[in-house]
Amino acid sequence: MTSAPLIPPPEARSVFADLDAFRVSTSVALLIDSPFSRVIGNFYLGFNKSLTPSRLFIDPDEARQWLRETHAAATESAWTKLTAVP
Repeated sequence: MTSAPLIPPPEARSVFADLDAFRVSTSVALLIDSPFSRVIGNFYLGFNKSLTPSRLFIDPDEARQWLRETHAAATESAWTKLTAVP
C-alpha cells in the first residue's frame, strides 16, 4: 500500500496561482489535520503566491465562516467598483 504524497505535484500547486482560479474563486480555505500539515501548507502558500486570499484551517466550521466573510467582502468590493460613477 502506498501513501499519498505530502506535497502536491506542480500541476496541482499551480492551479491556485493561475489567473483563471482568481476569476472563479474569491478565496481558498485549505483544511489540514496536523502541525506537520501546517508547516507544509505554509511552505506551499509561501512559494505559490495566489491572487486569491488563501488560508489554512484545522476546523471546517472556521474555514466555512472565513470563506463566507471573504466572499461577502469581495462581492461588495466588486459591486462598488461596477456601480461607481466616473
